[in-house]
Amino acid sequence: MDDERLGTLIDRDDIRTTIIRFATSLDRKDWPLCRSCFTAEIYTDYSDLRGDPPAIVNADDFVELRRQALSGLSTHHVSTNHSIEVRGDEAICVSSMVIYRHLGDVSFDTHCIYTHTLARTSDGWKISKVKQQVLWNAGDSRIHVGAKSPDDVR
Repeated sequence: MDDERLGTLIDRDDIRTTIIRFATSLDRKDWPLCRSCFTAEIYTDYSDLRGDPPAIVNADDFVELRRQALSGLSTHHVSTNHSIEVRGDEAICVSSMVIYRHLGDVSFDTHCIYTHTLARTSDGWKISKVKQQVLWNAGDSRIHVGAKSPDDVR
């Protein structure tokens, strides 16, 4: 195997590890670990789930919003089917995710496709863009402050 191909395989593994580390940090509520997955600013598009327009946000603010939104919830983010394209110092990872959320006996689950753009940094691969495309939701969205209420559905 040539060095370039080996380098691409290593990059893909590091990228997949970053995405999984992000997902796991949310379930563990490990906010410093979560923050370590991102560049200083992040382009975000959660318009399918929240109804908010895409925006560029400070990574510290992004993580704080996740902390607030998931406070009190038990979650399990399952990230699979990572399709990764490396283009020099930038990469795109498209993956499937199921986000299970529970509050007591009530649940709200999201089945979605994520597109993460990552940048190669001196500290490894960091997420610079996040786009979530919701395939479907199931359950009671009222338990998750980050979701549109049923009354907001178009």
